[in-house]
Amino acid sequence: MGERRRASNHAGVQNLLSNAMKFTLPGGHVEVRVEVCGSRLHVEVKDDGLGMDPATVDDLFLLFAQGQAQRETHQPGLGIGLALSRMIVEMHGGVISGASEGRGLGSVFRFELSGAELKAP
Repeated sequence: MGERRRASNHAGVQNLLSNAMKFTLPGGHVEVRVEVCGSRLHVEVKDDGLGMDPATVDDLFLLFAQGQAQRETHQPGLGIGLALSRMIVEMHGGVISGASEGRGLGSVFRFELSGAELKAP
């Protein structure tokens, strides 16, 4: 995997992890799964944090968008992280998505990339 792509992937994962930790209460859990299937890389970041209204998840990928949990908890942020993650993933031909069952039920964000240079260790 090229050095630039590796750095971009790192930034994408870092943004997802940062959000998961920011909106998970002390004692909560954040789980990261990474899987290489052939030429596809799957990354999932799941938390049992504050969650969100399922109808608003896609809006969080818009630049400067802030979710209700961020506004209510006064968490710092400009609403750039998930938009940046989306731009990075899509720049590499991948897809990114998020889901939540509702407020207080945590969230899961996934992205998938493909590339002939991906190889399992």
